[in-house]
Amino acid sequence: MKSKFKWLIGLILVSITAISIFYYPSVKQYRTRRFIEKYLTDILTYCEYFDIPETAYMSVIYAERLHNINEFDRADFTRAYLGFDASVGFGQIKISTAEWLETHYEELFPFSISANRTALIDRLYSPDTNIAYSVLYCRVIYNHFYEKYGVFPDVASLSSYYSRGIDYGRTIHDKYYLNSLGMTAYEVFKEHFDTGL
Repeated sequence: MKSKFKWLIGLILVSITAISIFYYPSVKQYRTRRFIEKYLTDILTYCEYFDIPETAYMSVIYAERLHNINEFDRADFTRAYLGFDASVGFGQIKISTAEWLETHYEELFPFSISANRTALIDRLYSPDTNIAYSVLYCRVIYNHFYEKYGVFPDVASLSSYYSRGIDYGRTIHDKYYLNSLGMTAYEVFKEHFDTGL
């Protein structure tokens, strides 16, 4: 009797694991799309304010959230408050990147900069404000890329540099730099936003 019970529990656990492995990517993609749709108004507002194509931004954030969001992200803000350089919130922006943006691009923000690190972390907790920081970061990448190569980056390059980071002297060094997030953003863009024009 006991061995049949253990066998049944084992079968149930194996079945749950198999189903999770098979369906988890689809569930994560669905949740990512829904989350972006929920904040579409804020995305459109800040993309217009910073003059960034909203389809490029949404592709970047889709890739960023798809690759970097997991069950441990609930602790990211706690880690940030403890002094770690965590990637937080809607745009998965690093605390150091947000601080760098406030230091170097204060005049571009539509609101005053944070009084201190804790205030910045509090601010990044709100999706609409986090979107402002992440869209500005995309604008900075656009500008740096244009200054270096005379053209704006495509979605794959934008996403690749967004995930890699260009602050603290890690400048854009390769016109064709590409990583897995860039490839995902490009695929999302081609599938959902590319008009073929």
